[in-house]
Amino acid sequence: MTVDPLSWFRDKADELMARALAAIGTDAALPCESPPVDMGDFAFPCFTLAKELRKKPTEIAELLTDSIPEDELFEKVEAKGPYVNFHVNRQLLTDTTVRSILSWREDYGLHDQTGKTVLLEHTSANPNGPLHVGRARNPIIGDTLARILKRCGHEVTTEFYVDDMGKQQITLTWGVDNLGLQTPEDKPDHRMVHYYQEASKLLEDDPKVGEDIDSMLAAYEGGDRDIAKRIRDNCQEVMDGILESLRRLDIYFDSLAWESTYIFDGSVKRVVEGLRKLECTFEEDGALYLDLSEFGIKDQETRFFLTRGDGSSLYSTRDVAYHLHKLARFDEAVDVLGEDHRLKARVVGICLELLGSKKKQKAIFYSFVSLPEGKMSTRRGRVVYLDDLMDEAVERAREEVEKRRPELADELKSGIAEAVGTGSIRYNIIRVQAEKP
Repeated sequence: MTVDPLSWFRDKADELMARALAAIGTDAALPCESPPVDMGDFAFPCFTLAKELRKKPTEIAELLTDSIPEDELFEKVEAKGPYVNFHVNRQLLTDTTVRSILSWREDYGLHDQTGKTVLLEHTSANPNGPLHVGRARNPIIGDTLARILKRCGHEVTTEFYVDDMGKQQITLTWGVDNLGLQTPEDKPDHRMVHYYQEASKLLEDDPKVGEDIDSMLAAYEGGDRDIAKRIRDNCQEVMDGILESLRRLDIYFDSLAWESTYIFDGSVKRVVEGLRKLECTFEEDGALYLDLSEFGIKDQETRFFLTRGDGSSLYSTRDVAYHLHKLARFDEAVDVLGEDHRLKARVVGICLELLGSKKKQKAIFYSFVSLPEGKMSTRRGRVVYLDDLMDEAVERAREEVEKRRPELADELKSGIAEAVGTGSIRYNIIRVQAEKP
């Protein structure tokens, strides 16, 4: 029994092809490739035999197909243009796979260790409230990818990049400092989001609130430890709630990376100083920007700002510092990002190259889940929270358990309902291609 059932079929296809090649008078070998969907499971291109056999690749494919006998492992072998395509016997593959899983159990699909280290950053939602369904694809895609990479033999570390430097987090902290809200929720992320939402409303209507928040942001980036502690404490409360939600989906992190770290340890300052020396960066009213037109980006605003006019950093600049730290620690860095981060991810890659990094970050992009009213927004309260979706899924699963197995103990019913409900959410999100809405 093999851990990879498909390898049995691939080896047989190689064997049959080798015999067919000998039968038509050549000792050459052909590579086994993966054909497009619906074109079979294995494909052998015949181009390299044209000169030796003095025939068209399409004719050679027909000759080889005629020389391959029927075999129970394959439903059919056919010539498709210059290729010989093998179609695996699906029922036999299914039976073989099930037997392999039952035999190998938790070791099924496990490859030998490669020695490659991978940092996979995913979720990284702003810590200003509960995770909503619009962003729920990120942790599920990220955790699934991490599991796959581990099964492939890589040493994988999963990391949550905590944005504790953004204006949203300052707004949250201003709300906690100034609003005496009475909130009914016990779960910390659901309790804290009310401060963020109410402070955001005041920010739109009262210029004084905006001035206070800007002042806090400047002091924070300037190294004010008191403000830094208050912001960290508030973000940690929200993070406690977010991580609790993710644990229900069996999603865990090996580490948290706090954005503020790269301000306080001087990393961001070194990034800005390094980029400022380059001929492709310029200043406008004190703000440093990168001219993207020099890198083939011309269909939009070509000035990508790296600092504000007062010299304080922006998210992307801090992200460059974070990625330099990532790539210094690991062989590969993989990010799971929303579709709205495509340009930012590209610019981060450009900056890494400009600063001399020999490694490049890799990104997996996904489309957001939206409501009929439009894109979800925590600030505006136009959201469906992940916690509420999980509760409803579990409730529906419990109803089914009650119908089908009423004799079970209550604790067992609850456990089954939790596993089925949360598992159905994972499955229904991961089964859709990441870039499809």
